[in-house]
Amino acid sequence: MRRPFRLPLLLLPLLAVAPARADEVDDAVAEAHALLKEGKADEARARLEPVAAAHPESAPVQYALAQAAVLKKDFPRARKHCERTVELNPALLDARLVLAELYRAEKKPKEARKQLEEVLKRDPGNASALQAQGDVDRDLKRYPEAAGWYERALEKKPGSPKVLGLIATAWAEAAQAAAQAGNRKKRDEHGGKAIDAYRKCLEAYPEGVEMLYNLGTVALFCERFDEAGDALEKFLEQRPEEARAVHNLAQVREKQGRDEEALELFRRFLGMAEKDKALRTEVAYARGRIKDLEKKLKKK
Repeated sequence: MRRPFRLPLLLLPLLAVAPARADEVDDAVAEAHALLKEGKADEARARLEPVAAAHPESAPVQYALAQAAVLKKDFPRARKHCERTVELNPALLDARLVLAELYRAEKKPKEARKQLEEVLKRDPGNASALQAQGDVDRDLKRYPEAAGWYERALEKKPGSPKVLGLIATAWAEAAQAAAQAGNRKKRDEHGGKAIDAYRKCLEAYPEGVEMLYNLGTVALFCERFDEAGDALEKFLEQRPEEARAVHNLAQVREKQGRDEEALELFRRFLGMAEKDKALRTEVAYARGRIKDLEKKLKKK
Protein backbone atom coordinates (compact mmCIF):
# COMPACT_ATOMS: atom_id res chain seq x y z
CA MET A 1 0.00 0.00 0.00
CA ARG A 2 1.30 3.47 -0.92
CA ARG A 3 2.31 5.67 2.05
CA PRO A 4 0.70 9.14 2.35
CA PHE A 5 3.04 12.08 1.53
CA ARG A 6 4.57 13.74 4.57
CA LEU A 7 6.86 16.71 4.94
CA PRO A 8 10.23 15.99 6.53
CA LEU A 9 9.98 16.48 10.29
CA LEU A 10 12.70 19.17 10.30
CA LEU A 11 10.57 21.45 8.15
CA LEU A 12 7.50 21.27 10.34
CA PRO A 13 8.79 23.61 13.10
CA LEU A 14 9.89 26.18 10.49
CA LEU A 15 6.48 26.26 8.86
CA ALA A 16 4.82 26.49 12.24
CA VAL A 17 6.77 29.58 13.34
CA ALA A 18 6.76 31.49 10.04
CA PRO A 19 3.33 33.12 10.55
CA ALA A 20 4.20 33.90 14.16
CA ARG A 21 7.43 35.55 13.05
CA ALA A 22 5.62 37.74 10.53
CA ASP A 23 2.99 38.67 13.09
CA GLU A 24 5.64 39.51 15.68
CA VAL A 25 7.46 41.86 13.28
CA ASP A 26 4.30 43.45 11.91
CA ASP A 27 2.84 43.99 15.37
CA ALA A 28 6.05 45.55 16.68
CA VAL A 29 6.36 47.91 13.71
CA ALA A 30 2.68 48.92 13.93
CA GLU A 31 2.96 49.60 17.67
CA ALA A 32 6.19 51.55 17.16
CA HIS A 33 4.59 53.72 14.48
CA ALA A 34 1.70 54.50 16.84
CA LEU A 35 4.18 55.49 19.55
CA LEU A 36 6.17 57.65 17.13
CA LYS A 37 3.00 59.53 16.15
CA GLU A 38 2.66 60.40 19.84
CA GLY A 39 6.29 61.55 19.95
CA LYS A 40 7.36 58.61 22.13
CA ALA A 41 10.66 57.74 20.48
CA ASP A 42 12.19 56.00 23.51
CA GLU A 43 9.16 53.74 23.94
CA ALA A 44 9.15 52.92 20.23
CA ARG A 45 12.81 52.01 20.30
CA ALA A 46 12.30 49.84 23.40
CA ARG A 47 9.49 48.01 21.60
CA LEU A 48 11.58 47.45 18.47
CA GLU A 49 15.02 46.51 19.77
CA PRO A 50 14.17 42.98 21.02
CA VAL A 51 12.45 42.27 17.70
CA ALA A 52 15.45 43.65 15.78
CA ALA A 53 17.74 41.34 17.79
CA ALA A 54 15.54 38.34 16.98
CA HIS A 55 15.04 39.33 13.32
CA PRO A 56 18.07 41.35 12.17
CA GLU A 57 17.07 40.79 8.52
CA SER A 58 13.81 42.79 8.87
CA ALA A 59 13.96 46.01 6.85
CA PRO A 60 10.70 47.43 8.32
CA VAL A 61 12.10 47.08 11.84
CA GLN A 62 15.36 48.79 10.87
CA TYR A 63 13.47 51.62 9.18
CA ALA A 64 11.21 52.12 12.19
CA LEU A 65 14.33 52.28 14.39
CA ALA A 66 15.71 54.92 12.02
CA GLN A 67 12.52 56.96 12.38
CA ALA A 68 12.75 56.73 16.17
CA ALA A 69 16.35 57.95 16.04
CA VAL A 70 15.39 60.88 13.79
CA LEU A 71 12.69 61.86 16.28
CA LYS A 72 15.33 61.85 19.01
CA LYS A 73 17.68 63.84 16.73
CA ASP A 74 20.21 61.02 17.03
CA PHE A 75 21.20 61.34 13.40
CA PRO A 76 24.27 59.04 13.37
CA ARG A 77 22.13 56.22 14.75
CA ALA A 78 19.37 57.06 12.25
CA ARG A 79 21.87 56.88 9.38
CA LYS A 80 23.14 53.50 10.58
CA HIS A 81 19.62 52.05 10.64
CA CYS A 82 18.75 53.60 7.25
CA GLU A 83 21.88 52.15 5.68
CA ARG A 84 20.94 48.73 7.03
CA THR A 85 17.36 49.20 5.76
CA VAL A 86 18.36 49.85 2.15
CA GLU A 87 20.90 47.03 2.34
CA LEU A 88 18.08 44.67 3.29
CA ASN A 89 15.50 46.18 0.94
CA PRO A 90 17.01 48.30 -1.87
CA ALA A 91 13.53 49.11 -3.19
CA LEU A 92 12.39 50.90 -0.03
CA LEU A 93 12.52 54.40 -1.52
CA ASP A 94 11.35 56.30 1.55
CA ALA A 95 14.34 54.98 3.47
CA ARG A 96 16.67 56.14 0.68
CA LEU A 97 15.13 59.63 0.80
CA VAL A 98 15.65 59.83 4.56
CA LEU A 99 19.19 58.52 4.17
CA ALA A 100 19.92 61.19 1.56
CA GLU A 101 18.78 63.89 4.02
CA LEU A 102 20.97 62.43 6.73
CA TYR A 103 23.99 62.47 4.41
CA ARG A 104 23.20 66.10 3.54
CA ALA A 105 23.19 66.95 7.24
CA GLU A 106 26.65 65.36 7.49
CA LYS A 107 27.79 67.41 4.47
CA LYS A 108 28.24 64.34 2.30
CA PRO A 109 26.70 65.46 -1.00
CA LYS A 110 28.12 62.59 -3.06
CA GLU A 111 26.56 59.99 -0.80
CA ALA A 112 23.27 61.89 -0.75
CA ARG A 113 23.28 62.16 -4.54
CA LYS A 114 23.88 58.41 -4.89
CA GLN A 115 20.76 57.62 -2.84
CA LEU A 116 18.65 60.08 -4.81
CA GLU A 117 19.89 58.67 -8.11
CA GLU A 118 18.83 55.21 -6.93
CA VAL A 119 15.36 56.54 -6.13
CA LEU A 120 15.02 58.21 -9.53
CA LYS A 121 16.28 55.09 -11.28
CA ARG A 122 13.37 53.17 -9.78
CA ASP A 123 10.85 56.04 -9.88
CA PRO A 124 11.90 58.75 -12.39
CA GLY A 125 9.00 61.01 -11.47
CA ASN A 126 9.55 60.96 -7.72
CA ALA A 127 8.94 64.61 -6.78
CA SER A 128 10.60 64.30 -3.37
CA ALA A 129 13.81 62.98 -4.94
CA LEU A 130 13.79 65.70 -7.62
CA GLN A 131 13.35 68.34 -4.94
CA ALA A 132 16.09 66.80 -2.81
CA GLN A 133 18.48 66.86 -5.79
CA GLY A 134 17.86 70.61 -5.91
CA ASP A 135 18.63 70.86 -2.20
CA VAL A 136 21.98 69.12 -2.76
CA ASP A 137 22.86 71.54 -5.55
CA ARG A 138 21.95 74.49 -3.32
CA ASP A 139 24.29 73.08 -0.66
CA LEU A 140 27.00 73.10 -3.33
CA LYS A 141 26.06 76.68 -4.36
CA ARG A 142 25.01 75.42 -7.81
CA TYR A 143 21.94 77.63 -7.81
CA PRO A 144 20.81 77.50 -11.47
CA GLU A 145 21.15 73.70 -11.41
CA ALA A 146 19.12 73.62 -8.19
CA ALA A 147 16.38 75.68 -9.83
CA GLY A 148 16.32 73.19 -12.70
CA TRP A 149 15.68 70.30 -10.32
CA TYR A 150 12.95 72.26 -8.55
CA GLU A 151 11.30 73.05 -11.88
CA ARG A 152 11.21 69.32 -12.65
CA ALA A 153 9.67 68.72 -9.22
CA LEU A 154 7.06 71.39 -9.99
CA GLU A 155 5.99 69.41 -13.06
CA LYS A 156 5.00 66.63 -10.66
CA LYS A 157 3.45 69.06 -8.15
CA PRO A 158 1.86 71.76 -10.33
CA GLY A 159 1.20 75.01 -8.49
CA SER A 160 2.94 73.89 -5.28
CA PRO A 161 3.72 77.09 -3.29
CA LYS A 162 6.60 75.34 -1.52
CA VAL A 163 8.31 74.26 -4.74
CA LEU A 164 7.65 77.65 -6.37
CA GLY A 165 9.25 79.25 -3.33
CA LEU A 166 12.29 77.00 -3.69
CA ILE A 167 12.61 77.91 -7.37
CA ALA A 168 12.44 81.61 -6.52
CA THR A 169 14.95 81.25 -3.69
CA ALA A 170 17.41 79.36 -5.89
CA TRP A 171 17.22 82.05 -8.60
CA ALA A 172 17.55 84.81 -5.98
CA GLU A 173 20.69 83.13 -4.62
CA ALA A 174 21.98 82.78 -8.18
CA ALA A 175 21.44 86.51 -8.71
CA GLN A 176 23.30 87.34 -5.51
CA ALA A 177 26.21 85.07 -6.47
CA ALA A 178 26.38 86.71 -9.92
CA ALA A 179 26.44 90.17 -8.34
CA GLN A 180 29.27 89.15 -6.00
CA ALA A 181 31.16 87.92 -9.06
CA GLY A 182 30.59 91.30 -10.76
CA ASN A 183 28.35 89.83 -13.47
CA ARG A 184 25.52 92.36 -13.72
CA LYS A 185 23.94 90.68 -16.74
CA LYS A 186 23.58 87.35 -14.93
CA ARG A 187 22.39 89.16 -11.82
CA ASP A 188 19.52 90.72 -13.73
CA GLU A 189 18.72 87.51 -15.62
CA HIS A 190 18.60 85.35 -12.50
CA GLY A 191 16.88 88.05 -10.47
CA GLY A 192 14.17 88.35 -13.12
CA LYS A 193 13.52 84.62 -12.89
CA ALA A 194 13.29 84.89 -9.11
CA ILE A 195 10.76 87.73 -9.36
CA ASP A 196 8.65 85.76 -11.85
CA ALA A 197 8.69 82.73 -9.53
CA TYR A 198 7.68 84.82 -6.52
CA ARG A 199 4.75 86.24 -8.51
CA LYS A 200 3.63 82.73 -9.46
CA CYS A 201 3.92 81.71 -5.82
CA LEU A 202 1.68 84.60 -4.78
CA GLU A 203 -0.87 83.60 -7.42
CA ALA A 204 -0.91 80.05 -6.07
CA TYR A 205 -0.84 81.11 -2.42
CA PRO A 206 -2.06 84.71 -1.91
CA GLU A 207 -1.80 84.33 1.88
CA GLY A 208 1.98 83.96 1.63
CA VAL A 209 2.76 87.59 2.38
CA GLU A 210 6.42 86.82 3.06
CA MET A 211 6.73 86.28 -0.69
CA LEU A 212 5.90 89.99 -1.16
CA TYR A 213 8.88 90.84 1.05
CA ASN A 214 11.14 88.49 -0.90
CA LEU A 215 9.91 89.82 -4.24
CA GLY A 216 10.49 93.40 -3.12
CA THR A 217 13.96 92.64 -1.79
CA VAL A 218 15.09 90.90 -4.99
CA ALA A 219 13.61 93.68 -7.12
CA LEU A 220 15.54 96.26 -5.03
CA PHE A 221 18.70 94.21 -5.42
CA CYS A 222 18.19 94.15 -9.21
CA GLU A 223 17.39 97.91 -9.29
CA ARG A 224 13.78 97.37 -10.36
CA PHE A 225 12.63 100.06 -7.98
CA ASP A 226 8.98 100.47 -8.99
CA GLU A 227 8.33 96.74 -8.56
CA ALA A 228 10.25 96.74 -5.30
CA GLY A 229 8.26 99.67 -3.92
CA ASP A 230 4.89 98.13 -4.83
CA ALA A 231 5.72 94.78 -3.25
CA LEU A 232 7.20 96.22 -0.06
CA GLU A 233 4.30 98.62 0.43
CA LYS A 234 1.80 95.77 0.14
CA PHE A 235 3.86 93.69 2.55
CA LEU A 236 4.00 96.49 5.15
CA GLU A 237 0.25 96.97 4.95
CA GLN A 238 -0.03 93.52 6.51
CA ARG A 239 3.21 93.42 8.51
CA PRO A 240 3.90 97.03 9.59
CA GLU A 241 6.22 95.88 12.39
CA GLU A 242 8.82 94.33 10.06
CA ALA A 243 11.84 96.62 10.42
CA ARG A 244 13.85 95.17 7.51
CA ALA A 245 10.99 95.84 5.12
CA VAL A 246 10.81 99.46 6.32
CA HIS A 247 14.57 99.77 5.76
CA ASN A 248 14.33 98.32 2.25
CA LEU A 249 11.40 100.55 1.30
CA ALA A 250 13.36 103.58 2.54
CA GLN A 251 16.17 102.66 0.13
CA VAL A 252 13.67 102.25 -2.70
CA ARG A 253 12.12 105.68 -2.10
CA GLU A 254 15.53 107.34 -2.05
CA LYS A 255 16.47 105.64 -5.33
CA GLN A 256 13.19 106.90 -6.78
CA GLY A 257 14.06 110.46 -5.75
CA ARG A 258 11.29 110.58 -3.14
CA ASP A 259 13.60 111.99 -0.48
CA GLU A 260 11.04 113.16 2.08
CA GLU A 261 9.40 109.71 2.14
CA ALA A 262 12.81 108.07 2.35
CA LEU A 263 13.81 110.25 5.31
CA GLU A 264 10.57 109.47 7.14
CA LEU A 265 11.04 105.74 6.53
CA PHE A 266 14.67 105.74 7.69
CA ARG A 267 13.60 107.53 10.89
CA ARG A 268 10.79 105.04 11.38
CA PHE A 269 13.26 102.18 10.93
CA LEU A 270 15.68 103.70 13.43
CA GLY A 271 12.91 103.97 16.00
CA MET A 272 12.09 100.29 15.48
CA ALA A 273 15.58 98.80 15.32
CA GLU A 274 18.06 101.08 17.08
CA LYS A 275 18.62 98.60 19.92
CA ASP A 276 18.46 95.45 17.79
CA LYS A 277 21.97 93.98 17.63
CA ALA A 278 21.03 91.82 14.65
CA LEU A 279 20.39 94.99 12.62
CA ARG A 280 23.52 96.96 13.57
CA THR A 281 24.70 97.27 9.96
CA GLU A 282 21.30 98.50 8.77
CA VAL A 283 21.06 100.94 11.71
CA ALA A 284 24.45 102.45 10.90
CA TYR A 285 23.45 102.79 7.24
CA ALA A 286 20.14 104.43 8.18
CA ARG A 287 21.86 106.97 10.43
CA GLY A 288 24.16 107.96 7.58
CA ARG A 289 21.28 108.29 5.12
CA ILE A 290 19.25 110.39 7.60
CA LYS A 291 22.14 112.87 7.94
CA ASP A 292 22.63 113.13 4.19
CA LEU A 293 18.92 113.46 3.43
CA GLU A 294 18.43 116.12 6.11
CA LYS A 295 21.26 118.18 4.59
CA LYS A 296 19.90 117.68 1.08
CA LEU A 297 16.37 118.70 2.01
CA LYS A 298 17.57 121.81 3.89
CA LYS A 299 19.15 123.09 0.70
CA LYS A 300 15.88 122.91 -1.19
